[in-house]
Formats: sequence, structure tokens, C-alpha cells
Amino acid sequence: MNFPLRTAAASALVTAVSVSFLGLGASSAGAALLLQVPAIIGSPIPVGTAPTAISSDGTDVWVANSTDNTVSEIDASSQAVVATIPVGNDPVAISSDGTDVWVANAGDNTVSEIDATTSLPAGGPIAVGNDPVAISSDGTDVWVANAGDNTVSEIVQISNSQNGVLSIPVGTNPDAISSDGTDVWVANAGDNTVSEIDAGSGAVVGSPIPVGTAPNAIYADGEYVWVLSSTDGAVTQIDANSAAVINSPITVGTSPSAITSDGTDVWISNEGDNTVSEISIPRPIVIDPFPHPIFLTAAQKSKTLAFTGANIEAELAGAMLLLVAGSSVLLIRRRVARRQP
Repeated sequence: MNFPLRTAAASALVTAVSVSFLGLGASSAGAALLLQVPAIIGSPIPVGTAPTAISSDGTDVWVANSTDNTVSEIDASSQAVVATIPVGNDPVAISSDGTDVWVANAGDNTVSEIDATTSLPAGGPIAVGNDPVAISSDGTDVWVANAGDNTVSEIVQISNSQNGVLSIPVGTNPDAISSDGTDVWVANAGDNTVSEIDAGSGAVVGSPIPVGTAPNAIYADGEYVWVLSSTDGAVTQIDANSAAVINSPITVGTSPSAITSDGTDVWISNEGDNTVSEISIPRPIVIDPFPHPIFLTAAQKSKTLAFTGANIEAELAGAMLLLVAGSSVLLIRRRVARRQP
């Protein structure tokens, strides 16, 4: 069996794993490691004045230039600026969903929409709340955090040429926002909380979730919500299903300012010490191939298994197990395994 591991941290944790699975022998003598070394590609690309926000849709990169009130479009393959689009006053946040690009203009309390295909403004500016400082698009609706009036504006597309705006009250001084397509998560810097909004109904869900001091950045991946506190120099992890904080805050660098994820790890830029921190996201490690298919009964699923190694996850024939360092394996999630006739 091979354990495809991606990070050096994982390699340090797992050097040899042996699993005795309900009497069906399956073992591994080591871990394979595949790493790519990041490198700067080409020269810096000149854009507008004071570029303050950036978003990529996989084809183009969109840069909000706050001083000259424009957005620069960069072709990702050629690294060339292919368009400069005028927007509102003081664009400070930008989000692209592959179809449109949405820009929050803090200077005139509006959002600009750009057609990603034509690279032209799509309609006039859309009025939102006071001091829009963050924006997130999930491909269906657009969500804007308004720090000046403690609201989130939901921009709903009514027709091809008309948008409606709903105002949703959240916590104090909402400073960051992220949508995972199901829920919208808002970091409220003024009261050290996170608000959850149901993306379907636009209603606030439950009570505000206490997090670190003055949360200033947030990223939701559908399973977890990662909340950054520059004051604490730490990241809080929230389980998206239960809306509860899990684990202790994760210490990163000094004055962390931004957070994102590539689906495998979470990345944090630390403005105070000029570093980037990486946090591994708990994900299954697929053990493959097995010598033969395994189909579990309910009784077998409840048993514990002998294990030697560090904390990892493994997906075995549809049953996802948490392998805990020490002496047991605990089932944390499973899909129904179909028995063969």
C-alpha cells in the first residue's frame, strides 16, 4: 500500500504505518513524498496605482487599484495586462466567480460589476451599505461586508440587467467575508465574533461565534472556516457543520494580514515579520490498492483496530477512519459500504 503524502510535515509524522484490519492483512513499510518548490515566474507586472486587492478565476487575474479607481486584468498565461477597467471610488476588495468580477468601492459605497468575458463594466454601480471593505461571490449571489453600518449586503441577480440588494445585520465592524456556496461567514472585528448567514435564505444562523481578537480575515472551504486574528497572531478553526470552534488557536507569524487555501493547506501572510505560515487541512489519506475489496458489517465498523503511527486519516473501502497515535483507530465518518452478493 502507498500513502501519498504531500507535505514535509506529513512525512515527519508518518514514516511507517502498519494496519491490522479486522484480520485482513494490509501494511505499508513507508511513505512516498512528492514536493514542488515554489519559484517566481517572470518579472513583476506593472498595474495601476496602489493595488490593494487581487482575485483569480483560473484564466485571468484581476487587480483592484485603489488610488486610480481602476481594475487591471492580467492574462494568466501570458502575464500581460490586457485591460484596464474604470470602477468606483477607492476599490478595496475584489472577487471573481469566472463569469463576473465584483469590486467593492469603499469611497462611494458601491459595487462595480465587470463582465469577465468582455472585460467591460456590466451596468452601473450598485449601491450597498456604508464602507464596503470585503466582498465574496459564490457564483449565484454576491456578499459585501459593510464595516460602517454593521451589515452584509446580498446582491441578488433579478435579470440579466438588474440586481437587487438585501441588507443583513451582523456583528460590529464586519471586516472580512467568505462564502462556501452554502453559508456565508463574516468576521466581525469590533466584537471578536463570526456571523454565519444561510446563503439560500439570507438569514443569520444561530448566535455569533466567539473567536480571536479583532478578526481581520476569513476563509471558508465548505468543511472548515479559518479565521485570522492579526492582534493575536493566530488562526481559529471553526467546524462548518456545527458552527463551533474546534481545537486551540493556531499560532502563526506576527501581524497576519491575509488568508487563503489551495484545498490542501491554508496559507497566511504575516505582515509583521515578512513571512508566510502554512497550516495543513485534515484530509483523508487514501490507502490503495487493497489486496481485495473489504465490505464492513455494522458490528465490524464499531470495532477498534490496532495501529502504530501518528495522527492521520485513512479511507478504507468507503469507511473513513481516524487513526489515532497509540493503540486504537476510531471511526469518525463513513459512507455505507455495499455488500457483495
